Amino acid sequence: MSKYDFGYELEQGSTNKWAFEMVEKKCCRVLELGPAIGNLTFHLTNEKMCQVDIVEINEEDGKRTAEFAKNAQIGPINGNLNSDVWYDNLQNEKYDYIIALDVLEHLENPEHVLILLKKLLQKDGKILLSIPNLAHNAVILELLNNDFRYHDLGLLDQTHVHFFAYKSIIKMIKNAELYISYINAIKKGVTDTEIQVDFENVPPEVEQYLKMRKYADAYQYLFILGKEQSEIMDYLNDGIIQEDMCETKILVDGMIKNELVFRNHYENVSIEIDMAAYKNANSIRLVPIEKKALIYDLQVYEIDENEKEIELNYNWTTGIQIDNSCVILTDEGREINYLISTSTKKIKVLFKCMLQSELLVQKALKLNKIKNELLDIINEKNLEKTRLEEEIQNKKENEERICIKVNELQYENHQLQMEKGRMADEIQDINQQLQDKLEELFDKEQKNNELEKELTTIKSNILYRIYMKIYKGLHRKGI
Repeated sequence: MSKYDFGYELEQGSTNKWAFEMVEKKCCRVLELGPAIGNLTFHLTNEKMCQVDIVEINEEDGKRTAEFAKNAQIGPINGNLNSDVWYDNLQNEKYDYIIALDVLEHLENPEHVLILLKKLLQKDGKILLSIPNLAHNAVILELLNNDFRYHDLGLLDQTHVHFFAYKSIIKMIKNAELYISYINAIKKGVTDTEIQVDFENVPPEVEQYLKMRKYADAYQYLFILGKEQSEIMDYLNDGIIQEDMCETKILVDGMIKNELVFRNHYENVSIEIDMAAYKNANSIRLVPIEKKALIYDLQVYEIDENEKEIELNYNWTTGIQIDNSCVILTDEGREINYLISTSTKKIKVLFKCMLQSELLVQKALKLNKIKNELLDIINEKNLEKTRLEEEIQNKKENEERICIKVNELQYENHQLQMEKGRMADEIQDINQQLQDKLEELFDKEQKNNELEKELTTIKSNILYRIYMKIYKGLHRKGI
């Protein structure tokens, strides 16, 4: 039994189902490469009445499929796509559709085969391709585990000789001078593939990065090609996995019965809560995510009845506080608490989230410790600065007091100098007066001396002596 024998039912989500739906015309010419047991061939022939030619290297499978085909190139010679025998046998044919599902990765020169297929295509014909994606996260996770194992089927089928990722497929198509009109992919998560891996053994930030990669969950790329350029229907869009969501919990008043759960993208969480059902509530407890993570650009607003937003700061957290907009969540603590007004009508919560590994958390803890130590040093320096500023201020005040005292003393000295000058003038006036008195006394003394001289002269005169005798005699007689 062929390993590619999946029965004849078109399984939903399979490449065969996709190709069947993409063949829009009935009764058209189809070339199918590598049809295996003819699952798709059967449905195209019986339901859409297509004329299907096949090329199949497995002779047993080819014989089974030939029952539904018009022209069958089968076996190791005619059905071998690594040689051109099949093409030589079909080169006069023209097809509306050429289908190669998970075929090119088995070929030695897939680009050469694409060029040959182009020659077999009608002017408005289409080539339907499916190609496994080697850059799927399952393969990368296995490589990160230092492993790379081939499998019987799937991405690492042991018969694959070429491996493709998105850009290498685009380059091959461009080299074959074909034009893409449709791009899509069958997507599978890492645990849905044949490769037994998961994200448990990689750090959270690696998990987040892998999930944010373009086309990370594309298991098989689906392309429709043509000879002429046309509008491209790109169903991959940005190709980013939408599993990178975080579950945020908010407990009104910190109570489990009031727990609210929200799912948002890690990079842009936005939550709004109507508080009508929680009258008189006075706090909310935020659990941004149940993982170790860096929460940044954190903003929480309470909105009043006038739609006025008032930004809140948390009053405590069990995580590591960086500032009011940034908190590190650890295994030991992931809660952030806010006090709110009992009249609050709505609460709005905004933040961004980055998953952290244990190593990064430890580094963050170390950095936070260093930050706290630096803050302590800064606080000590600020206290020392304050103390020095107070000393300087005291010295300035003392200096001002001294200056005031000096000014007062200088004023007093000036007053004393003025008083001294006034007294000096007075002393000078007194000295002058004394001088004048002395001169007056001196004059009087001279005059007195002169009188005494005159008196002496008189006393020596005879008449004076007679006069004195007469005077004394009269005095004795009482006259």
